[in-house]
Amino acid sequence: MEADKVISQQEERQQMRITKQEDALAMLELGHCYFVGLGVEQDYAMAAMYYRKAANQGNMQAQYSLGCCYWHGQGVVKDERWALSWWTQAAEAGLAEAQTNLGIYYAEKAGDYSTAVHWYAKAVEQGDAVAQNNLGDCYEKGRGVEPDMGKAVRLYRFSAAQNCYFGQYSLAECYEQGKGVEEDLTQAIHWYSLAVELGFEPAVAALERVVALG
Repeated sequence: MEADKVISQQEERQQMRITKQEDALAMLELGHCYFVGLGVEQDYAMAAMYYRKAANQGNMQAQYSLGCCYWHGQGVVKDERWALSWWTQAAEAGLAEAQTNLGIYYAEKAGDYSTAVHWYAKAVEQGDAVAQNNLGDCYEKGRGVEPDMGKAVRLYRFSAAQNCYFGQYSLAECYEQGKGVEEDLTQAIHWYSLAVELGFEPAVAALERVVALG
């Protein structure tokens, strides 16, 4: 029957999609193995090759990883344009890491804060801790958005609660200086201390300064 034929074709297409996804995941995992030298000799060129195979099949993590290879010149000729191209594909597919990376690029390298805010906001929707801190910084300084310390502090809290030392440092600074919250050196010491425990070097001097004030 015609209906049976249609169902059979749909099943075949679904199986092909599943097989393609599994193949892309296998290529991604091979790429990771070569990148870090897990079970094989470390080889960035081989890693980039497998990332590319998976990326061309639409795997967003592979697209992000290949972008990083281009950004750092690992296994491929360093090329900022290709890095941005692959990161953008991954970001548009919904990968928070890529969205955050694009935000950082547009904020720190291109000076395009409106675009940076766009990508940070996308990553924040997925709970990315670095993006939460960075978007908070945009709200604090009025970069790409209207200044809003209330929103900045809320975003710093979200980030800090995820054990992100950027967020912890930013929140501590707010308590130390009374920005968006009442000045509270005890809270400042608490959050600076957590950032120090995670190895964030700038927090060391900040903690010593606040302790001396206390």
